[in-house]
Amino acid sequence: MTHPTQRKPEIQKTEGEATEEELLLPWMRRKLKRVKSLLYQWEDIILFSSIGILKGEVLIMAMVKKSITVTDRQDVWIKAQIKIGHFGNESEVVRELIRERQLCEERAVNDIEIIRMKLIKAEASGFTDQSPEEVLKEIKNGLGRNAGL
Repeated sequence: MTHPTQRKPEIQKTEGEATEEELLLPWMRRKLKRVKSLLYQWEDIILFSSIGILKGEVLIMAMVKKSITVTDRQDVWIKAQIKIGHFGNESEVVRELIRERQLCEERAVNDIEIIRMKLIKAEASGFTDQSPEEVLKEIKNGLGRNAGL
């Protein structure tokens, strides 16, 4: 037996009225918004990322209450994100932005490591007997000596 709030509303169609799909759309949007909100809450508790999974065990993150100040323009944007259904509340917006920033920083660390390895490989390959003009020509043609790095 389904809970009364989980039942699909009964729809009776009369001449010239909207179809069942058109009438169900707002109900479905409300349900989807609620599901998204619950998913975001669980996502915040159990992080499925390199931060949230530690040696195969799920790491439960404690929630800490914060107070932040935003500009009027930022407040309008946050409220718009909630209104169009991207997020269920302001905290979800802020947490998502923090997660995105964390991922960017992780990628930056990886990029720096890749550059460091390329520099080490380039230094180990030695010097060239080519003139600066010849080196520049190879670079412009994409045929540099270390193009495969």
